[in-house]
Amino acid sequence: MEAKAFGVIAVPRNRPSSDQPWKTHYRKVPDRYLAEFIRQETILVRNRIRLMCFMVPGIYFLASGLSWILIPVRFRPAETVLWGMLIFFCVLVGVLNGRVRTRMGAEKTAFLLAVCVLVLLVLACVIYPEDMGQNATVFLFTFFLIAFSIPWSVMDLVWLALLHWAAYTLSFALVQKQFLGVGPAHFDMEMYFNGAIYLLMALVFGAAIRRRDVRRTIQNFVLMKDIEEKNIQAERDLDLATRIHKTLVPAPLASDALDAAVAYLPMQKMGGDYAKF
Repeated sequence: MEAKAFGVIAVPRNRPSSDQPWKTHYRKVPDRYLAEFIRQETILVRNRIRLMCFMVPGIYFLASGLSWILIPVRFRPAETVLWGMLIFFCVLVGVLNGRVRTRMGAEKTAFLLAVCVLVLLVLACVIYPEDMGQNATVFLFTFFLIAFSIPWSVMDLVWLALLHWAAYTLSFALVQKQFLGVGPAHFDMEMYFNGAIYLLMALVFGAAIRRRDVRRTIQNFVLMKDIEEKNIQAERDLDLATRIHKTLVPAPLASDALDAAVAYLPMQKMGGDYAKF
């Protein structure tokens, strides 16, 4: 009696890529270029995050150092805690950024960096509450720095602006609570709403510029890939023409009276020389 063996072959389904949402965001990129475009965008975001991990501490330490030198009486020891937190956050983000391999992962790391910077800004506002009138300018500068250093999508820029607005509101509320006995003159609500309006205007301005940049980046990328494909096709055509032209070179001729041969050495792929005997 003959035994029969039965088996089940499991065919794994293609798992959805973690960069699947970006296919909708970059819908103007042809499908044959999309994977490479997302890969290049991921590399760009990672490089910008790495740059921010050095640039943010540099700007903060420069401003803090100048303030300490020019107005030493205003320096408060509590700020040294912010120095340590800033270094820790930047090292943490740098380590996580080194392990990122997808566009979505790079975006989450960028948001983590933004949250860390905003947390430090809120704490700085609590340490120096007398500078509350300048906080709107500081948050506005931070928004532009993060918004234009990292290639966000327009929707991500909205979330980034909301994070800045929440941090600005929290800093305003904490300082107001801390200085409640000083007097209402220090906490005019007009100051708060002016800062919120500035952040809204910054969002509109940044979103318009970012949308234009995304469109231009996609157009340049597609144009370069089309040129690369045409160059590859031209190289193939030249290789084929070179092989055909070599078949036209006559074979060496040997006789008792004469030996003749042709050496065909074109400067590039092929030339217009021809020999026959």
